[in-house]
Amino acid sequence: MLALANQKGGVGKSVSSTNLACAFASSGNKVLLVDADYQGNSSSQIGIKDQAEDLEKTITAGLLSEQPSETIWLKTKFDNVYAIAADQEFCEFNIANLGQPGSHGLMKDWLDSARENFDIIVIDTHPSLDLTFQNVMVAADYYILPLFAEAESLEGLHVMFKHVKKIKDKLNPTLHILGCFVTKYDKSIKTHRRFVETIKAFGDQIGMPLLGIIPFSKAFASASETKTPIVVSNAKLPVGEAYFQLAKTLMPELIPARRGRSPNTPEVEKKTIKGYMQKIRDSELTPLVVEEAPQI
Repeated sequence: MLALANQKGGVGKSVSSTNLACAFASSGNKVLLVDADYQGNSSSQIGIKDQAEDLEKTITAGLLSEQPSETIWLKTKFDNVYAIAADQEFCEFNIANLGQPGSHGLMKDWLDSARENFDIIVIDTHPSLDLTFQNVMVAADYYILPLFAEAESLEGLHVMFKHVKKIKDKLNPTLHILGCFVTKYDKSIKTHRRFVETIKAFGDQIGMPLLGIIPFSKAFASASETKTPIVVSNAKLPVGEAYFQLAKTLMPELIPARRGRSPNTPEVEKKTIKGYMQKIRDSELTPLVVEEAPQI
């Protein structure tokens, strides 16, 4: 199971989850996309949110009403892609299970049967370090970080890493970070170029390799409207090719799942994060002649 995690909102977790799920499936893998964000963005973007709510087949029904996961997942309109949808009522999961013994492992236990039915499971998370996030990280084998190409997407990472380390140490000792990738990248913006340079250095320091760069594209808007991920609707665009390349980079780690490997969770202090953020912001103060770059 692969989770996309970042406590910062707006970094592209949902868009990346749906595109990676479809990119993995294009290689013949049977993929399950799990929406663990009560905003339900990835459910909507892959086109099953309304259907799931009408049929009462959502992650809320599965985890709160104790319905088996195999009765909840739905076949999407995309080959080899299935999904478990989320709705706003899923926020009740945190309240209903707060302080209950074993509550951190509810999602792992619930999804265990899915491991036998799917080659890859992708889990979209919401931007909060709560019980739901804890459940995702207990269930996951791996996680990756989407980072918007500006300094603010690094803010609070030290807190998330500390939280994840506690989960790894006490609840999921084999949890492993595979790395990060940059989203909404615009090469004509100097701050974005500086971000990539900085995140490479930062990742080398803490053991978080840069796995890929996803360019900004106007196609995201139409993909959201048509509920069709870009890797399906506009696969030949640079953004589609970038998601395919990211999926290709991740695939050897996920199939077969290498659960016996040495786990890794970065440890980084707040002052280190702030130092790298300042390096990125400093680049904004330098005059720049912006190169012409069409927005695809």
